[in-house]
Amino acid sequence: SVIAPTAVYRADAYDASNVIISVIEFNVNFFDQPLANAVGNQLFCDNNNDGFWDFDLSALEGLVLGGQSAEDFQISFHNTLNDADSNSTGLTSIYTNKVAYQEETIFVRIENRANPTCYDITSFVIDVFDQATATPFAYELCDNVSDGDDTNGFVEFNLSSINNQVLSGQDATKFEVTYHFDQINADSGTNPLTNLYTNTIVNLDQIWVRVENNDNSACYETAFVDLVVNELPVIATSLELIQCDDNSDGFSDFNLTEANVLISSNAAN
Repeated sequence: SVIAPTAVYRADAYDASNVIISVIEFNVNFFDQPLANAVGNQLFCDNNNDGFWDFDLSALEGLVLGGQSAEDFQISFHNTLNDADSNSTGLTSIYTNKVAYQEETIFVRIENRANPTCYDITSFVIDVFDQATATPFAYELCDNVSDGDDTNGFVEFNLSSINNQVLSGQDATKFEVTYHFDQINADSGTNPLTNLYTNTIVNLDQIWVRVENNDNSACYETAFVDLVVNELPVIATSLELIQCDDNSDGFSDFNLTEANVLISSNAAN
């Protein structure tokens, strides 16, 4: 039921004969009790990796209100529960966390503008995480006989061996590196490839690498990795170069580069 904001009440006093001996009238005002709706934890990936972030607290007011009127209720943010209870030391709308990479609890107070004693409190956590970076890389190997054919353009790549190049100086204990067949799986972090992976396209294949923060998987980046299989030279097992002696002295100048195609059938490469 809806109660009128203001109501007039009367209190009567009676004597032993049930006769009214006094009458008192007074007003009673009713105020809506606000509800502090829950706010999800605010976890951000740091764009410069210094551990600090400017949190826009004012952007969260709509979540706290949850359909309640901003004209009727006022919202403030505080560092402690005591500050929120006493409505003291409110935070600015743009708030920077105090300690790098350390979570803080922010308390939210919502109160009736007409009567601040009608209030409610909720809280949420803020934290900042390093943004991962993934460096594109070309992983090159020579064709070999590991699969029984050193001319087919397929080689087994040890993907974990290039983790340091992909991380490019980032701490390997803080970031996880996984490899994926395509961009979709890399973005979703699904179906990682095994460390020993054979290319599926002859000589030049492309896969994707994902680097993510171990403490917050939302802080990730992907990049492509080119898998390059360089062909081996095909050489003659033996070769004899013959040239006629034009002055019968037993000596002649041989142009060895003219024999390249005889030495190797793929000498051009």
